[in-house]
Amino acid sequence: MILDKIIDNVYGVEFDLEDEASSMILRIGWTKTPKTKDNNMVGTLKIVFKTVDHVSYYYDKVPFQTFQELMTSESYGIYLNKHIKNKYKFIKIIPTEGKEDNEPRTS
Repeated sequence: MILDKIIDNVYGVEFDLEDEASSMILRIGWTKTPKTKDNNMVGTLKIVFKTVDHVSYYYDKVPFQTFQELMTSESYGIYLNKHIKNKYKFIKIIPTEGKEDNEPRTS
């Protein structure tokens, strides 16, 4: 798959989804982290939702294969709910507007 070659040569990837591609998800990204003891390629999966404030979730230690399966799934939302949500630790980021330091807040 072409994503295999991309990931081998860069730190991570991010895709803006077409409006028709998902009713809930705006952007999906995956960033490599150091390989695990068993030499599996894992990373941080970033999901940005089509909410007013573009809430982002960062899921920790998601295998590259899971990212590939998400990107090739028939429905991003169904795959996310079935295979990622409640299975990986995550942090939720809510962007702030008007703050001088423009730091995101977490919840």
